[in-house]
Amino acid sequence: MAWSQADLDALDDAIKSGTRQVRFADREVTYASMQDLILARNFASEQIAAANSQLLTRQRRIYTDKGW
Repeated sequence: MAWSQADLDALDDAIKSGTRQVRFADREVTYASMQDLILARNFASEQIAAANSQLLTRQRRIYTDKGW
């Protein structure tokens, strides 16, 4: 499942209101505990961030000198 910003907003709203039931666009989910809801929110946030980021290329350049 691809997470959207609307899904993340729905999870945030549920956490703020203290309810464990979240309605997404096409389904409704009831989480077992508030901890499960927070874990789902963190997972969704990470997935959105990963989908929006670009791979970074790291380069290490080593310069040497014989010391002459």
